[in-house]
Amino acid sequence: MSITAEKLKQIRLECCMSQAEFAAALGVTKPSISYYERGKRQPSFKTVRKLFALVKKYGIKVKLPEIRID
Repeated sequence: MSITAEKLKQIRLECCMSQAEFAAALGVTKPSISYYERGKRQPSFKTVRKLFALVKKYGIKVKLPEIRID
């Protein structure tokens, strides 16, 4: 399962978090967030699950085309 780079950045900004804060909330490093947002890497399934928990907590809407099951 993966999420588009653009949507990941949008979620972070909607949560009003810096890359460092977002990384801490997801349990990854700040460089990982940078790679995800530039489309250089995809977050792990575990990280995507944590992301959905944040989405739910902040009430952010995510559309199915923005998520892929690989």
